[in-house]
Amino acid sequence: MNNKVISILIIFLIAPLLYMCTQNDDDCNCSPIEGSFFDIKGLDLINTKTNPDNSNSIISENDVVMFNEYDGMFLNFDVTYLSNHIHQSNPFISSAYACSCLWSGHAGSKTEMFESIDVVTLNDFDESHLANQSINDLLKASYYASDEGLFIEEFIENDTLNVQGQSLKLSLIRKPVIDSNFKVKVTIKLSNGEIYEQLNKPFILQ
Repeated sequence: MNNKVISILIIFLIAPLLYMCTQNDDDCNCSPIEGSFFDIKGLDLINTKTNPDNSNSIISENDVVMFNEYDGMFLNFDVTYLSNHIHQSNPFISSAYACSCLWSGHAGSKTEMFESIDVVTLNDFDESHLANQSINDLLKASYYASDEGLFIEEFIENDTLNVQGQSLKLSLIRKPVIDSNFKVKVTIKLSNGEIYEQLNKPFILQ
């Protein structure tokens, strides 16, 4: 499994727990970070499923996955890190628990916002979503795995900040009923005019 993908998933899952932590290199022996901010340079897609032991694993091409096991699709951004360290502190955490380290890119994108996110099914999903049509209305977006998320269009409308995470989760609200081969094209457009497009590895979703 790609180490970069594993690292992004770990950050995605633990980010809510670390949101209010502080970094103090002298007291905590924190490793240096590459930069507080990031700049998006590319897009990778992975689909994951929940295993019987409640762990998650990456879905491989042509795997057969039951819908109740399907965890979602992650938009993982290829990034470069930018300087300008931000020191975060949380007055509600006592000093005994405040010694936690931040990660590279913890402050989000320096300048980029989502202009649009569009997911197009490449196969007939159902009668209302045929091949080459958008399925945005079937997907909820969230930075955190624990959040229910908002439908993509609502997420874009309410997201008034720069891109906050190096990964974004899209959760599908129902399974395909015509063609179970789940294959989509994702296109993101950023506020600086950059456009990134990627196809997922198709798999069977039942």
